[in-house]
Amino acid sequence: MNGSAEAAFYIDSSVLILFVEGTFTVRESIIHRITDLSSGSFSLVISPLTMLECLVKPLRTGDQASAEAYDRFFLQAAVKVVEADFR
Repeated sequence: MNGSAEAAFYIDSSVLILFVEGTFTVRESIIHRITDLSSGSFSLVISPLTMLECLVKPLRTGDQASAEAYDRFFLQAAVKVVEADFR
């Protein structure tokens, strides 16, 4: 570790849905905006609730391909799942 802090960005389910299901242009725009805000080294922070919100439609409609795309996204090293503490 070089002592520099890594940027972390909380991603809401609506942005994540656009990232996974959106067009190439939409996905590139999201990546571009996040990269602009950081030095290029960053992690994406999501909550378990975000994960569930993203999976509602694919599970309801039986869209296994989309559900698997979300699972692959959730398992990326740059994605951190953090419990929300409302206290």
